[in-house]
Amino acid sequence: ENAARVLACLVEAGPRNATRGLRACAPPALLTAPKFPQFAASVGVQLKKRMKRSPRSKEFEVLGAWLRECFWLENGEGPPSVPRDVAAAVFFGERAKGAFGAARPVAEAAVKFDAGACFADGTRERLGDLDLVLRGEMDGLLDCARRSFPQWKSSVPRSGDAAADLIEACVRVRTGISQQYLYRSLYAAQLHRCLRGGVDRRDVLVLDSAELRSQPQAALDVVSDRAGLPRHAFAAAELTDAALKAEIDARFPDFENNGWRLDAEYTAPMPEALRSDLAQFFAPHNELLFAWTGERLDWPAH
Repeated sequence: ENAARVLACLVEAGPRNATRGLRACAPPALLTAPKFPQFAASVGVQLKKRMKRSPRSKEFEVLGAWLRECFWLENGEGPPSVPRDVAAAVFFGERAKGAFGAARPVAEAAVKFDAGACFADGTRERLGDLDLVLRGEMDGLLDCARRSFPQWKSSVPRSGDAAADLIEACVRVRTGISQQYLYRSLYAAQLHRCLRGGVDRRDVLVLDSAELRSQPQAALDVVSDRAGLPRHAFAAAELTDAALKAEIDARFPDFENNGWRLDAEYTAPMPEALRSDLAQFFAPHNELLFAWTGERLDWPAH
């Protein structure tokens, strides 16, 4: 519903200021959407990629070509209309080659956005204000627990089933990666939701990533044994981080374009107060995971 406004913002801002321009002129309903910061940043990334391959004199042609990949028209007239210069630049100019028909007034409702065409090679997820984002999710989960489970002491689930109840009541689980940073680390809750979905507990293996890094051969032997496969003696060179990254790049070339990182890190240190509050929040959930695995991991307890 905001496609026409986004289109006008991008044309006005130009290819070098696309992200900033979107943040400055996008409608309020879009500015407050959870995915807007990621969307605005990803637009800038896409345009920079294309501009690197073209001379500076062709930058606005690059912008126009990309916009024609991203936006399309349905039939429809009526107010409010897309500014004539915007419609002419994107849909009816010489380079559009008649793909959108003859020049005409374009209603805002007729402009549609195709995210798949725009971000064919994926987008990168960005956190924004770390303290604000993580505290917001933490407070939301705690508030929901207080409302939904008033019988819980300190709004904390005391069993794996209760943790799964918390997720079902308080988290609208999304596919892919889109915020929900704390939910992704509530491992016991997710494991118990798997059981509810019909997964046999005997088919679940919980492996500490620290062991996979420090003792990769031993960890892979555990995986082979659980899967009923013969063990394989890997060469040392096959078990390095560099080898892993090369293999992922070869088999999954879009892996890091979709927000995942093999070695992600914060751009600034996490505030100690936030780190302490997160450790306190996660402590009871970690205890549920330790109860599942039968072993304690070296994670902060408070």
